[in-house]
Amino acid sequence: MKPAFMWVLVGILASSNAIAHADRILPIGPGGAMPDVPLEFGPANLQVGFSAPLRASQPISSLVLALGDKRIEVPACITSLLRSREMKEVQVTGSWYHDESILPYYLNLSFFEPGYSANRWANPGVELLINLRTGQLIEVKALVDGDKGRALRHVAVDLSSRCSPEVLAGLKSPPVP
Repeated sequence: MKPAFMWVLVGILASSNAIAHADRILPIGPGGAMPDVPLEFGPANLQVGFSAPLRASQPISSLVLALGDKRIEVPACITSLLRSREMKEVQVTGSWYHDESILPYYLNLSFFEPGYSANRWANPGVELLINLRTGQLIEVKALVDGDKGRALRHVAVDLSSRCSPEVLAGLKSPPVP
């Protein structure tokens, strides 16, 4: 084996952990329990209140995330963005095994639009990225169909046009240095 090739191979193998990182899918159990979140951050619980069928314009009436002793009530200026009508259109993923100096440990709450299919790669919706240690909101992104189901664009949502400064001050995490 040539020495140059060997060094390339060593470099690829050494960096495979960074390449292989993927969020962990966290099942939501009865009553909203998320038992796979480590006890260091929990217990974790997600309560989603769905509106009566007649209120189709705002299908989610309340959203509360509990992380240990922290209770995060997501305000209406954000829940009004969410179109999920049942729990099968909600997915939680998370990561607590990466370099926190780059991004805090987090939960990603995905609220897909009606018609969500686990078999379809590009499902439109909205994602809320939550700091797992503090419970504060890191960012909100809209998942937008970019090419008739063949692509998905992640578009940052400007909450300053939707929520008051006082509401935002209590929700947002400071930027990562």
